[in-house]
Amino acid sequence: MDELTVNENFDFFLAAQRVTEGTCTPTHYQIVFNTSKIAIEDFSQFTYEQCFNYYNWTGAVKVPATMQCANKLAKLVGESIQSNVT
Repeated sequence: MDELTVNENFDFFLAAQRVTEGTCTPTHYQIVFNTSKIAIEDFSQFTYEQCFNYYNWTGAVKVPATMQCANKLAKLVGESIQSNVT
């Protein structure tokens, strides 16, 4: 056997909220395809830090900032394309 087969997908739970009443609900993240060679611990740490990096909110958000921005950009592009079609 010349090469080692590595599973590129993994998952983890992350609770990046500060809760004053009740309990925190962790978010389940699934990495479906990863070719970056980043360790799972580093990936989850980066995701945790991005939960505190969203520019429209001073505290933690449930969805990391990079995903929030990508969602916002996709929505704006979709609205722009729809308005250009009509």
